[in-house]
Amino acid sequence: MIDWSQFLPDLIATFIGFLLALSGERMYDKYKDWRESKEIAKLFIAELENMSTIVVRTANTSDKSWINPIKTPTWDSAVSSKSIALLARFSWYNKLFELYDAIKDYNSWHNLRTNLFFEGKQYDQISQSLLEASNGIITQIDDLLLAMGNCLTKAGTTSK
Repeated sequence: MIDWSQFLPDLIATFIGFLLALSGERMYDKYKDWRESKEIAKLFIAELENMSTIVVRTANTSDKSWINPIKTPTWDSAVSSKSIALLARFSWYNKLFELYDAIKDYNSWHNLRTNLFFEGKQYDQISQSLLEASNGIITQIDDLLLAMGNCLTKAGTTSK
């Protein structure tokens, strides 16, 4: 026989336990996303520091044949895996997109320059434009690294 006097307390206890389990899972997911976003940010910082070195070398070269496209493996993998959305909580999120749009444009100009080299047209003009664009990218990288470093330091994380 069912003891109906205990039905309501058991139902309430079960419901509260269910809600606690759901909230615990949600908190764990938020923690996991927070930790993963910090790891992705560290990968971006490493890529940007490496990229900065390469772009500075490109901007300071007098040999225009040495100009190469800018490789972006961290960006490509973060976009393809959709983990880029985890970085939306950071204040520098939009600056990151602006920088990688500028890099995409730079690489498009590099492809045009390569095609013109084989056709023998306007090679020097586009090479000069690429060198000027690389100076703008250097500034954007420096600004973004500063913003990322400040933001991650406030969050208790360093880039090292």
